[in-house]
Amino acid sequence: ELMEQARSPEGMLVSKMREMECGTFIGKTVPDEELLELSRKFKLDKEAESKLSDVLAKYDSERRREYMRDLEKHLETSSRPSAMVMMCLKKLGEGLPLGRPGPPAPGCYLDRQRRERDESRRARDG
Repeated sequence: ELMEQARSPEGMLVSKMREMECGTFIGKTVPDEELLELSRKFKLDKEAESKLSDVLAKYDSERRREYMRDLEKHLETSSRPSAMVMMCLKKLGEGLPLGRPGPPAPGCYLDRQRRERDESRRARDG
C-alpha cells in the first residue's frame, strides 16, 4: 500500500529496510478501540483512520491519549474531520503539539450538537 502511494518506491523500500535494521519498523497497525470510537464519532474515512493509527502506534499509551484528546478537540470544530486528521498527521508524526483548535465551523460536530440541543429545547418548551 505504501509503495503504491510513494513518489519513489525504491526510496521508500530502502527507508523501510533501514527502519527494520534499526528496530523502528512498524508494520500495518490495527486501530485500537479508542481510535475506532473516535473514528465512528466523527465518521472518519478508512484512509484517515489507518494513517492515524500508524502514526499514533509509535507513541506510548500516555502520549497517545494526550494526542487523542487534542485531536478530538480539533475534530469537534472541523466540518471535514477526515481532512483535519490528514492535516494533523505531520505534526503528530514529528511529535509536535497540535495547538489550539480554531472556531467551530458551520456543520461541525459542535455546531450539530448545539443545533440538536436547541431543537429539543424548542420542542420541549413549544
